[in-house]
Amino acid sequence: KQATLTMHDKQMKSVTSVFNKKNKRGKVVRVIRELYLRPDIYCHSSVCSPCSAHVQPILSSDVSHYPLPDVETTLKFLEIFEDGLLSDIIFTQTVVNEIQNTTSKNYSRLRSIISDVKRRSVVFHNENFEETYARREDHETLQHRNERAVCAGAAWYKYHLPKGGPEVVLISDKESIQSEARDIGLRVLSMSEYLSTYCSDSPSLRELYESLLQAALISEAADISNEQVYEKHKDVGTLEEGLESGKYQKGVLHVKSQISQVAYITVDERRKGKLGLASGDILIPGTLYRNRAVHLDVVCIEILPKHLWCTPSLLLRSEADDENEDPSRSIMDGMTTQGGGPKQITAKVVGILQRNTREYVATLQLDEKQHSGRQEKVLCVPMDVRIPKIRIPTRNFTKLSNSRLVVRIDGWELSSTYPHGHFVRDIGEINDMETEIASILIENEINMPPYTKEGNMLKHLPSSPNKWSIPSEELANRLDLRTSRRIFSIDPKGCVDIDDALSVVIDKDNGVVEVGVHIADVCYFVPPESLLDIEARARGTSVYLADRRL
Repeated sequence: KQATLTMHDKQMKSVTSVFNKKNKRGKVVRVIRELYLRPDIYCHSSVCSPCSAHVQPILSSDVSHYPLPDVETTLKFLEIFEDGLLSDIIFTQTVVNEIQNTTSKNYSRLRSIISDVKRRSVVFHNENFEETYARREDHETLQHRNERAVCAGAAWYKYHLPKGGPEVVLISDKESIQSEARDIGLRVLSMSEYLSTYCSDSPSLRELYESLLQAALISEAADISNEQVYEKHKDVGTLEEGLESGKYQKGVLHVKSQISQVAYITVDERRKGKLGLASGDILIPGTLYRNRAVHLDVVCIEILPKHLWCTPSLLLRSEADDENEDPSRSIMDGMTTQGGGPKQITAKVVGILQRNTREYVATLQLDEKQHSGRQEKVLCVPMDVRIPKIRIPTRNFTKLSNSRLVVRIDGWELSSTYPHGHFVRDIGEINDMETEIASILIENEINMPPYTKEGNMLKHLPSSPNKWSIPSEELANRLDLRTSRRIFSIDPKGCVDIDDALSVVIDKDNGVVEVGVHIADVCYFVPPESLLDIEARARGTSVYLADRRL
C-alpha cells in the first residue's frame, strides 16, 4: 500500500509492509510496518556539488573508489573493515539493519567504524529513499530482497556521482549478487579480488582474510559428534521464562585468575535476598558446569541440588597440556563437597545471553609434531589464564611459533574441548620489549594507535612560529594575569609539554597566601569538532607504563 504525506513543503510517500517474524520465544508473529520514503537523501561525497550544498561532505574526493559491501561480506569480514587501511566505505542502511539484528557487539563495532571521522565512512539510507527503496515482491525471500536493495543503492551512487570521480565498488562473494550487479552495469568484486586489486601492498590484510575465511569454514563444517562433551544451551525463550519464574539466575561470569577452574557470578541485591546469599556470589565449579562460557560472558545459570554444593579449595590445579583432555574429569577439580569449610551455593551455566567478544593475546602451544606448512588446526594459549586455549587454523606454524599473536574466538561446539577461533595479526617476537608492551595494551583494551598527521589534521594550526599568539580582541574577553601574578612552571627540565603552572601571592596585610593553579587552554587554536579536536578527545587519558607515557 502507498500513501502520500506532505511535510516541510516536500511530499513523502509512505509504504506499508506486512511480514511474519519469529520472536525470541520462537513464536511466529505478524508485523505491520509503515515506512516513509524521502525524496532528499544525499550522497555525502565531496565530488558531488549539489549534495554538498545541503550537507557536510564526508567521503573524500582524493580516493580512487568507494567500497560498498553487502550484508554477508560486512558480517563475515568485519575485522577487515575495522582495519585503518580501509576508508571512505559506504554502508547501506540495509546492511546496518541486518548487522543490528545479529548481536549488539557486531552492531557496536560497525557503529564505531562509521563514527570514526578519520575513516570517512557513511550510512546511505537507501531504505528511506524513494529512488532506492526495494519493495519485497510476492513469494520473494527477505534475503533476496535485501540483495536487490544493496544493488539498488550501489547503482544509485554509480549514476549519481559525476564521471571521472571515485568509482563505486560493490563487494560481494555471492554469485546471485555478482550476477545482478553485472546486469545493471556495476563493478563488483569478491573480497579476495578486492584485496588483491586495492590492498596488494598490505600482506597483513590478506593474512587476516585467509584466517577469517578458514574460521567461517570451520563454523559451517563443525563436527557435532553423538558423544557430546557439553550440554546444549537453552533457547532464548526458555531462558527468559526461567528468569521470570526464578528458576534461572542471570549474571556476568568471573573466572578466578589464581584457579582458572573456579568461576562465579554475582547476582543483584534483590535476587541475593531471595536466594539467602551473604555475598551474592554463586560458585560455578569446573569447565563442564561452565558449559562453554568464557570470562565476562553474560550467562544464565541453574542452581544445583544441595548435595552437589561444594567449597572452593585453596589447592591449585595443574593444567593438563593434552589437547584431548576430558572436561568432565575436572568438574570438581579445585573443589571439595565434604569438609573444608561451609558449602557455597553452586550452579551450572544453561545459556549464554551475551558473549564477551574481544581480541586476545596468545602464543602457539608447542609440540613435537612436524609441521609441513599445510593448513592445520593448532592450539593457542592466551596470555590471560582465565581464557581457555583456542584452536585456530594456520599454515604458518613454524613462522608464528615464537610470536605473540592476536586471536578471536568464533564459536565452541558441543563436542569440542576447546573453542575455535581465528588468527588476527602477529604482534611480534616473544620477549621483545615493543611486543610485550603492545600485548599489555591489547589485553587491557587500550587503543593507542601511532599519531599521524594525515587527513589535514593540523591544517587549522598556525603555519609559522610568529603566528602563535592570541589577538587583542580575544584577550579582551579573558582575565589576563600575566602582570599581576608571578607564574612559573613546575615541569622538569626537558619536558616537552609545559601544560600547567603555579602562582603564589602573599597578602602582607593579613598574611593570607593565594596559590593559583594554571592549566593550559589551547581551545583558541583548536576549532570544535575539527579532526585535531576529535583526535585529542580520543587521547584525553594518558597511560603510564614503566618506560613510557602514551
